[in-house]
Amino acid sequence: MTYPRVLLINTPAVDMGEKHYARPDYPRLALAYLGGYLRQAGISCRAVDAKFEQRDTGAVLDLVRAEAPDIVGFTAMTPEIVDTARLAEAVRQIRPEAFIVLGGPHATALPTETLKEFPVFDAVVMNEGEETLAHLVEVLGAQADLGTVAGLVYRAQGGTIKHSAPRQPISDLDRLPFPAWDLFPRSGIYPAIASRGCPFHCIFCMRVSGTRVRRHSPERIVAELERLITGFGAKKIVFHDETFGLHKAWAHRLLDLMVAHDLGHRLRWEAVSRVDIADYEIYRKMRQAGCFWLSFGIESGNPEILRRTGKGITLEQAEHAVGLARRAGLDTGSMFIIGHPGETRETINDTIRFARRLPTDTASCGLMVPYPGTELAEMVRRGEGNYRVLSADWKDFNKQIGNALEMKDISRQELERYQLKFYLFFYLLTWRFNRIISLAQIIGWRGVWSGGTLVLRRFLAKLWRRKP
Repeated sequence: MTYPRVLLINTPAVDMGEKHYARPDYPRLALAYLGGYLRQAGISCRAVDAKFEQRDTGAVLDLVRAEAPDIVGFTAMTPEIVDTARLAEAVRQIRPEAFIVLGGPHATALPTETLKEFPVFDAVVMNEGEETLAHLVEVLGAQADLGTVAGLVYRAQGGTIKHSAPRQPISDLDRLPFPAWDLFPRSGIYPAIASRGCPFHCIFCMRVSGTRVRRHSPERIVAELERLITGFGAKKIVFHDETFGLHKAWAHRLLDLMVAHDLGHRLRWEAVSRVDIADYEIYRKMRQAGCFWLSFGIESGNPEILRRTGKGITLEQAEHAVGLARRAGLDTGSMFIIGHPGETRETINDTIRFARRLPTDTASCGLMVPYPGTELAEMVRRGEGNYRVLSADWKDFNKQIGNALEMKDISRQELERYQLKFYLFFYLLTWRFNRIISLAQIIGWRGVWSGGTLVLRRFLAKLWRRKP
């Protein structure tokens, strides 16, 4: 059987201010996994990560003309969905007969609503996309019934939006082929993921990979890292696991294998974990295996606000975990949010004070965003949490420079002043300038400059009542 030709696209960054999203250091992991799975199934596939490759819209459309794909697949997070739909409309002008499908967190959270809001998309792939997209290509090639493709929401004849049966998460992740990194230009930095799924229930988080944790075998992960080093010249790895080291026996086996393969001298890598699973022996082995930076989501410095987040951690656990990681020789990062339900000026100042005294090397502070698919978004919809909605524009759903929410008694401008205060207190007023150097090692000096000045410029521009 001859399958339709597939082109996968990560849309160019149009107005995204955050360097992490607009100018990433590596291609998007989801596209590499999709490309690898499609090719294993014998399906011709090309991919373009316009953000990583720094291609503008015109360059992407030139590729569409050259490739003449039968199926065009897009991925999008919530702040990207508007620009992605606009690009899809331009693709439609060039390839009116192409089937245009969307995947990613936004589509998974709001499949029906997305198809209604953006008529250019013919279908939405929910949750993990490898098996669903491959099956969709087969069905389209055979001109068969789309309703047989599990995990799909699609337009039927007459424009009716239909849901197929749900697709079960992939149980054995080792069945998946290696990500197809050869589809993209080379990079010294690559993402990897050792596990999928998150069993926790933070109210501000959307669990796109589900709540059941599934893991690659340690042997498979080490083989993938070896391939990245020898085949693609990788020098640094960014693990995208929701919580690294959640299963301790598995983590010990993985780290022992990494040490046995001498990966600690051949790679540097970073990960994110939770403070309530702190383990000095795991942290020590992580350092031996090449980990140089471990970040923790702490979210708030006020005990009651922290309890309301559903995170299930304490400030004491945060201090303990950071202390153990530092003792093991790891650089550490902390992540906080301002604008939790019921947040007050005093609880925000608690967060700033706690972040300032917590001895992490880096810290980030986002403003709350009611991302679709989260419990927090439902709270906002019900009028709970003391929120006032400022914008329904998806482009404003950005945790650093967005404009989605404010508190009824704390204006957006004041929240942004607190955000600026957080960064000033953490990076400057502590007189620990080595933290700025540590941050630069992680996101680059350009990222430090653009991130810091972005918050400052936005704050000053609002003071002067002009757009930055």
